[in-house]
Amino acid sequence: MIDYAYDCGLCDFTKHLQLPSGKQIRAELLDTSGAEDLTSLFDLHCRQTTHAMLVFSITSLASFNEIVPSYYERLLRYKPAVSAVLIGNKSDLEEFREVSKEQGLLLASSLGCEYFETSAKSGYNINEAVVRLVDTTIPPFDCQKDFCSMMASDLGRIFNTAALSDLVIIVEDKNIYLHKTIVCARLPTFLEFFDKSGTFTPKGIPYDHLLVLTQWIYTGIFHSPYPESIKSSIVALNMFPLIPLLDQTDPPTKSISFSIFFNESTLSDIQIVVEKKTFFAHKVILACRSQYFNTMFTTGFKETNVETLKLKEVTVPIFEELLRYIYNDQMNINQVNWQDLLMAGQKYNIPGVVDHVGKFLMEQMTWENVVEMYKICLAFPNLDYLLEKVKHVVGYYHPLVIHSPSFKKLDKEKQEFLNTMKIPGNWDYPKIIPEKGNCILQ
Repeated sequence: MIDYAYDCGLCDFTKHLQLPSGKQIRAELLDTSGAEDLTSLFDLHCRQTTHAMLVFSITSLASFNEIVPSYYERLLRYKPAVSAVLIGNKSDLEEFREVSKEQGLLLASSLGCEYFETSAKSGYNINEAVVRLVDTTIPPFDCQKDFCSMMASDLGRIFNTAALSDLVIIVEDKNIYLHKTIVCARLPTFLEFFDKSGTFTPKGIPYDHLLVLTQWIYTGIFHSPYPESIKSSIVALNMFPLIPLLDQTDPPTKSISFSIFFNESTLSDIQIVVEKKTFFAHKVILACRSQYFNTMFTTGFKETNVETLKLKEVTVPIFEELLRYIYNDQMNINQVNWQDLLMAGQKYNIPGVVDHVGKFLMEQMTWENVVEMYKICLAFPNLDYLLEKVKHVVGYYHPLVIHSPSFKKLDKEKQEFLNTMKIPGNWDYPKIIPEKGNCILQ
């Protein structure tokens, strides 16, 4: 005889759990009733949950048949990111079983979750199921894109190039070309060695030493190992910040910024007019950070020698953010300006701007807007990492995405492409629940 008492209601309590990793967590557990007159309570608490145990009785085929339509689908409607396990309760009543273990495993596999058979009466497998549930979440997206500063690499490309150079070091019949704006921002005391013509002819300092030391001015990178004699060259050139780095096998790269020159007239050699506003700028900084300006100023275009440049296809707020990024790797991105920044970043060929906007979009992505993000990937090139995030979101929320209005508006080819992103076993369930008359009772 089944000696369970009927208890219709709602139970709420807190439990402290230790996960297999050793991490301890505090879980608030809410036991909802399946009674039809309490469905509004179920919907209310669905909005707040992060993990769910879908429970049926192995002694009741009807409760098994109701798991997906009555609970799972409603749960996803309110909380699509929820993690779940499937529970077949009353394992202590084996002689009254109506749902086989194989049926439970098959349904759990199709839902992309694990299956446990438990006994609330004896406590069998309860703790194991709860611990496994709270230790299971949808894996975070692992972006392989490196969003670190591009300032050092951008400056490295213009180091020791004659283009736009206004300083030159002559040593051992070789030239090292530098740029006054960059040297002034990075190590102003070094300018003292140059004469009025912008030339420096050092005595007793090897060319190789000068090449390594001036490269540090541009990139902030000081390569090891160093020859023992380089210390004397550092002292001779008053480059004392480098001395502590000599004892480090992997010295840190110093961050680089030209914020002191941002929209400042100091050493400015070009004024850029956008609409009715004038910005002070420096050709060498623009050229090293933007291929658009590099081509304009270094390949013989008519703008090479101009002192004023008018830009017509950009607004003042957007250009100010572009200039802010060019000078100090910072930019204010929001829901209002991201598209204009992305278009401007691609027009003026500033990869770092495109990357930062792409990162912003990745952080905003959800299953509800993933189709729109996919459209952005199609409209704008060089957003491969954003497309990878699209694949991740579509893969783990596939049924929700394909039933969204935005998905249904896509043409067939795009729908088929998104369908290929589905991750088998995650949020995927076919019509496998048997009809009542076709079930083999065990």
